[in-house]
Amino acid sequence: MKPYLFILSLLAFINIQTATYGQQFFTQGDAVQIDPITYRLTPSQNSKAGMITNLYPVNLAQNFTINFQLNFGVNDPGGADGIAFAFSNLCSPVLATGSGLGVGNLTNALIVEFDTYENVGSQFFDIASDHTGIYSNGTMLAPSFISDLATTPVCLSSTCANVEDGAWHNVTIRWEYFSSTSQRISVIFDGSTRTTSTRNHIAERFNNATNVFWSITASTGAASNLQQFRVVDNNNNNSTICRGTPVTLTAPTLGTNYSWTGGSTSNTNTASYTLTNSVTISCS
Repeated sequence: MKPYLFILSLLAFINIQTATYGQQFFTQGDAVQIDPITYRLTPSQNSKAGMITNLYPVNLAQNFTINFQLNFGVNDPGGADGIAFAFSNLCSPVLATGSGLGVGNLTNALIVEFDTYENVGSQFFDIASDHTGIYSNGTMLAPSFISDLATTPVCLSSTCANVEDGAWHNVTIRWEYFSSTSQRISVIFDGSTRTTSTRNHIAERFNNATNVFWSITASTGAASNLQQFRVVDNNNNNSTICRGTPVTLTAPTLGTNYSWTGGSTSNTNTASYTLTNSVTISCS
């Protein structure tokens, strides 16, 4: 059960700030929130792992994009291990350490790797440059590789440059819904499309579920880096109403048995209030 917070601050009017898709994350492991839009996924220490999961699901039966920034630290070539993006039907996926980038063995998932370490040996399915690929589950090896028109991962940067440079890199995950049997995920890194995967992901990955959650994970092993995530679309839904005017708050549509604080008896995903004081309202 995850809480959704609605902060109603008393100004000359009531200023309603409702947290939206870019703002609420469930943290696991070594992941910590640094400021309103920045999360440290791992410190630059060995054997660490962190995960953040957005509490609002996305609808795979619609087109959408998710924009964010990643920072891979400054330790190169000895830095490790990298970051992963994952769609999963779990609101709190299991976190893994080591070369699995935090999502090792995560099933019913669609995973994008941002790998900054070459595990030597063909069984690891790595290339020397910092690289990316799309995988059907958490085992990021050849049998799970499902990128279009590629047989191996590709350079993360379009120039194959090192990305462990301390800079913030722009990432877009683009989802295109063509039909109930065909969907495409595209990975855009610093403005360049690096890899895509076009399949019936909804059926093959998620057992025909269309509402899934997305997570960002990272891990370290014998080598490490400070690895971070930053929200690009810092979208608070802010609106202003007069004190004493009714307002309706809406939480994500995730099921039944909703519970609201602040005196509401609603058990659905919407609740109405008429407030004259500052208050934080939560919905579970």
